[in-house]
Amino acid sequence: MINMLLSDKKLNSLKLFNSPIQWLVILSVCIFFQNHSCFAQSKIIYQETFDNPPPFWRQYSTELLSFKASNGQYLIKNNADGYLWQGRSIYIDPSLDFLLLQEMRLLSGAESNQFGFYFASPEDDIGITFAINTQRQWFLEDNLSGASAVHKTGTFSTQITGTKVALSVKQEKQQWQFFVNDEMVAQMPAQKFGGHYFGFWVDPATQVAIDNILILQDQLLLEIPQDSQIVVKPENLGTAINTEYDELGVRIAPDGQTLFFVRDEDPRNVGAIRSQDIWFSRKDNSGNWLPAQNILAPLNTEESNSIIGISADNQRIFLTGGYANPSPLSFAQKQPNGQWGNPEPIFMEDYYNLYGFHSYHIAADGKTLLACLERDDSFGGMDVYVCFQKPNQPNYWTQPLNLGAQINTPVDDFGAFLAADGKSLYFATQGRPGYGNTDIFVSKRLDDTWQNWSTPLNLGAFINSSGEDSGFSIAADGLQAYFNSNKQALGGRDIFKVDLPKAAQPTQVNVLQGQVLNKITAQPIAQSKITFQTSSNTTVDIATALGQFTKLISCEDNSLLLNTQATYFQPQELIVDLKDCSATTSVVCWLMPTEPSWQLFEPTSSVLLPSAAEELQYWELFLKNNPTTIINIEASLDSNLSDELLYQREEAIQSHFSKRGIPLSRLQISINPHTEAAAHIHLEDGTSTVQPKVQLWIKPIMPHIK
Repeated sequence: MINMLLSDKKLNSLKLFNSPIQWLVILSVCIFFQNHSCFAQSKIIYQETFDNPPPFWRQYSTELLSFKASNGQYLIKNNADGYLWQGRSIYIDPSLDFLLLQEMRLLSGAESNQFGFYFASPEDDIGITFAINTQRQWFLEDNLSGASAVHKTGTFSTQITGTKVALSVKQEKQQWQFFVNDEMVAQMPAQKFGGHYFGFWVDPATQVAIDNILILQDQLLLEIPQDSQIVVKPENLGTAINTEYDELGVRIAPDGQTLFFVRDEDPRNVGAIRSQDIWFSRKDNSGNWLPAQNILAPLNTEESNSIIGISADNQRIFLTGGYANPSPLSFAQKQPNGQWGNPEPIFMEDYYNLYGFHSYHIAADGKTLLACLERDDSFGGMDVYVCFQKPNQPNYWTQPLNLGAQINTPVDDFGAFLAADGKSLYFATQGRPGYGNTDIFVSKRLDDTWQNWSTPLNLGAFINSSGEDSGFSIAADGLQAYFNSNKQALGGRDIFKVDLPKAAQPTQVNVLQGQVLNKITAQPIAQSKITFQTSSNTTVDIATALGQFTKLISCEDNSLLLNTQATYFQPQELIVDLKDCSATTSVVCWLMPTEPSWQLFEPTSSVLLPSAAEELQYWELFLKNNPTTIINIEASLDSNLSDELLYQREEAIQSHFSKRGIPLSRLQISINPHTEAAAHIHLEDGTSTVQPKVQLWIKPIMPHIK
């Protein structure tokens, strides 16, 4: 899927062929590049040895048709009545010389049965077909140069019964030359490509094995970031994460502390068929990944499941796979007990997909969806689209919007990932010059139309090569990319990380995590309103039921003004310094209550009511949480209250606090027989004293704090 090898392999380092015709194949390649130093100016733009399950090549079996990758071969069996052609999109630049070569052999079928390959084809038709049989006949069918197909045939000299045969076509000086092993059997003028599909042609009642595919093309001029040629080495995440099974579909949480991925066919997976399950790992205090755990039900089911995104607060996870929802996408919310709730469907307006594959990513803001689909307005194959969550409707998203020709090409564009800055788009494409068939590019969104983008830059050889690897994910700090690869893996596909050169990094983003708490009780304040003001914009968010909030703040802003408001609390302003922009910044917003109202005594009594203990706990907790604070209670003598009763009530309050470990020195009492009373809270911190206007009114019937 996504091409992320980190070495710029040349053909002379390729150990691809081990058959007796190895040297003939290499000779053919050298002849193709006879005007250059052999292999020096050319790149492997596609290579497949079928040592691992190949992405995008079908694998299924019926009574009539069978496609299977096994032991370094791709086995195709055609028991249907008609010929079979099966392929995939592989980009070849028709303006440059190239070599397309494959090794295959006949396993069963009549000697006259044809097998071979086709190329330069549209998705739903055949362009050029080159096939042979074991009677030493070759067949060439041209569906590009005219209104009707042009057929050519002939013979070749090489004996191929029971052995591998190398079939190839090379373009040189706008001529196509066709070879059986090293023998050129046909030549024709190069035609305009009808498309970029390459695949295999197999007659009825025939079974073949494809051993290798190799496509080379002259060195391409690439637009790459200036520092992308810095040598960086990918790091395998090791046995805490990787196993003998396939680890796929990696997603790093925005704060960089949790890694989610898919593991295929692990015996510990949920369900009888042991298909793909979601697993996760967290970092320990030393920054090492802990042993991965299966995320279990309800996110893993009997069918395949995968993750496509995680919100910045780690409270919402986005999924695709086998859920009982009438939609390909779902989300789940973390519950107060820390467990995930049941997946709920995500509905995209006017959703449909004309392609057999798809890929999705939901960005860290939890409100932006990248969908790689083929639709009526696609430029060809899969295109990258964007959808947005409708306001206050987490289940409903807008109609897919094509990102336009600055991003999408006439062939497949997929594997899109939007960085936490909301602007840096990383995507894989087969439609641009690169180091392999599928390279990773980055482009910056220039405005809010999602139609204007900077020129896509190839990330360079540190991450692009001739292989095809999957997954691409970056935390909010933008420093490292996580991906899947089968190169130097412990098993099938493993998860790796690699440091990103500066030019390939997105704008660094700070994950601001905060909580709004009651200054007196230290309890969370739900549904408080938080206004975030930076030099560039102002946004508003609402705290959760636990008083928590998470905000992605660009590190281009040096500071943030945080204004927090809640009903019955005094507003607070807090300046957050972002000059040292780490991945995560934590803040606590303490709000002081303004109007609590409690009844402590029955009329004409000095005995505390049974409910008074709970009510006075408000102040008790405040005093314990603020050890330098003194409560000063001032009381007045009402004409309906005796001096004795007033003093008895004050002594009852003193006794209550004293029994709970609050020293009497922290309770100051004074009597003024002619004025109303007020309880002032003095927060003493060295030389400064804060005096919020919180008053205690003592009245004849219902004493209360107001």
